[in-house]
Amino acid sequence: MRPVILACLSAALLLQSESKETPNVLWITLEDTSPHFIGCYGDSAARTPNIDGLADRGIRFTRAFANAPVCSAARSTIITGTLNEVLGTGHHRSAMPIPDRIKGFPTFLREANYYTSNNYKTDYSTSDAKRLIQESWNESSGQAGWWKRGKEQPFFSVFNFNDTHQSRTMTWPYAWYRENIFNKTSPERRVSDKAFAVPPFYPDTPEIRRHFARVYNCIARTDEQVGDLLARLESEGLSDDTIIFCYADHGEAMPRGKANPIALGYRVPFIISIPEKWKHLNPWGPPGSTSDELICFDDLGPTMLSLVGRKPAPWMTGRPLMGEHRSATRPYIFCSRNRIDESAGCSRSITDGRFIYTRHFLPAPELQYVRYFDVSDISQELRGMHREGELNEVQTRLFEDQPHEVLYDLESDPWEIENLAADPAHAEKVAHLRSTLFEHIITSRDIMLCPEYELIEISRKSTPYETGQAAKPKELRHRLYAADLASRPGVHREILKLARSESPVITYWAATALGRVEGYPRDPFKLEDFPYPPARIEFAAGRYHFDQDPAAKAELEKFARSFDPRLRLHALQRIQSFGQKAADFTEVLEHSLKSRDLDCRNSAEMSLHMLDQRPILEPGPR
Repeated sequence: MRPVILACLSAALLLQSESKETPNVLWITLEDTSPHFIGCYGDSAARTPNIDGLADRGIRFTRAFANAPVCSAARSTIITGTLNEVLGTGHHRSAMPIPDRIKGFPTFLREANYYTSNNYKTDYSTSDAKRLIQESWNESSGQAGWWKRGKEQPFFSVFNFNDTHQSRTMTWPYAWYRENIFNKTSPERRVSDKAFAVPPFYPDTPEIRRHFARVYNCIARTDEQVGDLLARLESEGLSDDTIIFCYADHGEAMPRGKANPIALGYRVPFIISIPEKWKHLNPWGPPGSTSDELICFDDLGPTMLSLVGRKPAPWMTGRPLMGEHRSATRPYIFCSRNRIDESAGCSRSITDGRFIYTRHFLPAPELQYVRYFDVSDISQELRGMHREGELNEVQTRLFEDQPHEVLYDLESDPWEIENLAADPAHAEKVAHLRSTLFEHIITSRDIMLCPEYELIEISRKSTPYETGQAAKPKELRHRLYAADLASRPGVHREILKLARSESPVITYWAATALGRVEGYPRDPFKLEDFPYPPARIEFAAGRYHFDQDPAAKAELEKFARSFDPRLRLHALQRIQSFGQKAADFTEVLEHSLKSRDLDCRNSAEMSLHMLDQRPILEPGPR
């Protein structure tokens, strides 16, 4: 009997050993890319055979969204598994701290004996980025890769491809693009200026086509680089053991895409290729399938933990998509847009995959003046045509303030042209999505309805995350109520009451209404009634813009020279919003060009450019 017992024990041990085996995982991350311009998503002009091949061998997801339409805010959510409006990291390249207990998810993979490598972008939008990098990665550099792991050690490797980044697709000079992208792309892969359809919110002119072809050729060049990486994986005999994720960090780097809180800014290509050995981890279907399951970036960390048998960490807001702890699909996902570079923003979005609803708490044009965008040839061409009256109604909307809420049907209107929010036929849908979004803002404890100045003040003693989690529901609802009223059109008696609130953040939102909407009575208030600096800036902006109050002008100039860069930027943003009246602040704008803070310098430069069309210095390689 002993040989039989030993054989059974050996078989049991072998089965146990095999059950603990976990896959290698490779992430291929594309910068700034929308699915609209990828072949497997239906664009016949695209030259993306390697990415399309991953879709043929895997699952192509049609409803995947970044949590934010800009890289650092998206990446803070990816590394932590937590929405950035919960963390307080939603402002582009902010320096907000997070609690020490919040780890980057690769930390737990390292504990499970994974070799983790990142090649090479981090950009986590927190002052704790250095700690996250050290804890998360065995190596994070331009030389990092799976090839440095120990013998038989599983790996998790990330490769970030930069040639689809906005710098390449639009910002850096055209001559640089020709030399470093177009000329380095195989001739058979190059996309000509006449090969594609121009999105309807752009004029279809030879000049626009010349500039927009950069998008296609940057993606084609990147696809070649993806092919080189996959060839290396294959040559090292690792393809059969490796699950591959291929996705973009947010939407396309083009005017109206990146930085805008619509699906063109949020929606991403997303493919998971799962080899035969690991097909039991695939809940979606055979190779070549598509899935309309909703995916958001806070799902990525929980998914990776699930693949090594761990449950999501307590702070994570996402769900595991696959693996031992895969959880039920969710009916909605939530996205947000906050300050990006020198442009203000506070927008929240909800989508069920078909409809996307966005609530703008600080409505602004889709093409705000932002130096990194406006230096580009395509932006300057669009602005020039707008000045000359050469754009149609749809194209002109890019330069007009957006309504406070928008609703788009992504199935019937993939370019998001027709806003259905005011359509009586969609009133029920709007009301439902609005209430669901507002409830999410409360239950998730969205801390970023506070002005950035407040988050910095919080960070002196605590973290925005901890402060948000400790907030009482009543306080959160009161804050949301104020933000909601402040951005709606029309006069509200409640605003006048809120302006006398004991809560600084509530007075900020009340002052925002008084500062931006002409119909509000400002006479009952004086500047001294708003001791909270962000509220005073907003009220002073209204008193000057609508009432030409010289004391308000002096107050704005004082804040524009403040030692606090966030207050300085806030004042400069409001001066820029005055349009041609900003000329009254030329002296302080010229002074601000010498600021040590990049966002303040850029805001001043764009105001002066807007006023007298002075040239913008080109950034980046020449």
